[in-house]
Amino acid sequence: MSSVRMTVVPSGPVFNGILSRAVNVAAATAEETVGQVGVNLVQQRLGGVLKNPTGFFVSHIQSNRVAKDVIVSVAWPAVLYGPWLEGVSSRNTSSRFKGYHTFRLTQQALAQQAATIAEPVVAAAVKVAK
Repeated sequence: MSSVRMTVVPSGPVFNGILSRAVNVAAATAEETVGQVGVNLVQQRLGGVLKNPTGFFVSHIQSNRVAKDVIVSVAWPAVLYGPWLEGVSSRNTSSRFKGYHTFRLTQQALAQQAATIAEPVVAAAVKVAK
């Protein structure tokens, strides 16, 4: 009876951790990119609905990482009337103005576009890791 002995030496980006790190960095970068696109979409939408824009509200739209999520929001408390403009303030129930719903509408649009936005960012990071 004959036997064959062989030794397998795992090497390359999958085994040395480079690919794993690249995927983590790519995911974080993709989330931040989607967040920035969200900021741009909110600003564009507000540009079309605000009646007398001063630029103050739009200039305080930001994208921040909160725990594991990237959140697009208005700087608080710099813009106290943000919830009213969105339509989620208690004042909206007692006034004729029901809000622009800009963040909610943008979130829906961004959810449909997120994979398309993230794909080239992730592909570039994985390509560099090879």
